[in-house]
Amino acid sequence: MVSDLIEQLNRLPDERRRAGMRHGVGLVVLISMMAVVSGMSSYRAMGDFVRANKEELLQRLGLCRLPSYSTIRRVLMHLPTEALSQVLSRWNRAALGREELYKWVHLDGKAIKGTVERHGESNQDFVNMVSLFFEPAKLVLASCSFHNKQESEIKVVEELINRSGLEGVVFTADALHTQKNAAGHHRAQEPLRGEGEG
Repeated sequence: MVSDLIEQLNRLPDERRRAGMRHGVGLVVLISMMAVVSGMSSYRAMGDFVRANKEELLQRLGLCRLPSYSTIRRVLMHLPTEALSQVLSRWNRAALGREELYKWVHLDGKAIKGTVERHGESNQDFVNMVSLFFEPAKLVLASCSFHNKQESEIKVVEELINRSGLEGVVFTADALHTQKNAAGHHRAQEPLRGEGEG
């Protein structure tokens, strides 16, 4: 399963020059995700994670050398988050392989605290992250970030639901999404289809 994930991650855009490149984007992103779930949220901390777990990472991933802090930083700084989210969503659903269990899927949006500007004012601005998640498996099925002043959470949620490809599912959300037009739009739609389907 790990090799499948690396293969899919390797399809992500990579802005580095090919000359002298030692590690593919997929491997760098995978190791970065391991660091993040271990509580390492900065580039330096990710580099510390690699050094602290060097022997085990080399053995388990079948490598001769690991990416450095600077390699991790270069890859992540230019990583398209929307494309990464879609890759992980597809891989998660394939890995779980039990879409028939998705009877109730939850939607929630949270402001990313460090992005809030003009806090407490009526014209405050921030980046919001909306997630589609299946609570029993503690699994995020899809997510999307957007700028509060540039897009509507209602529209972003509609796109997430359409992109999920889930059918026969009850989606739960907060009161923001119970507006008459938004609710009617989903009732009137044809069954939801995944990306690339007709």
